[in-house]
Parts: sequence; C-alpha cells; structure tokens
Amino acid sequence: MLSVLVNNPLIDETIVVNDGSTDNTDEIVQKFSKVKLITYKKNRGKSHAIYRGITESKNDLLMMIDYDLF
Repeated sequence: MLSVLVNNPLIDETIVVNDGSTDNTDEIVQKFSKVKLITYKKNRGKSHAIYRGITESKNDLLMMIDYDLF
C-alpha cells in the first residue's frame, strides 16, 4: 500500500505517523525515502496523530488512511 502512495505521480507528499505501534512500521517506512516518518514511542491517541500529520503537511488537500483497518 505504501509503495502505491509513494510512487503515484499525483501524490507529492506522504506522511506516516506511528503512534506507539509495536510492530515493524518504522523499519518498513524507512525504506521509502520520500516518506516523512513521525514516531511516538507511546500511544498519544488517534486525534493527536491526525493533528500532527496535518500540521506537518505542506498541502491544503489531505487524505488519511488508518492502517489499523488493514
């Protein structure tokens, strides 16, 4: 999924907020140089993660994908 987002010419920015997950999310994301990774060691909550992603974005139009759904 991440490779599709990163390689899509219509998407100029991809931000991943890792909100305290215990899997290998950071390791996977770091393989994609175009992705901005924000990592929290402790879960700070979904609303905080969304807010942080929004404030880090340079774009006016945003799309959020919650990977907990997969």
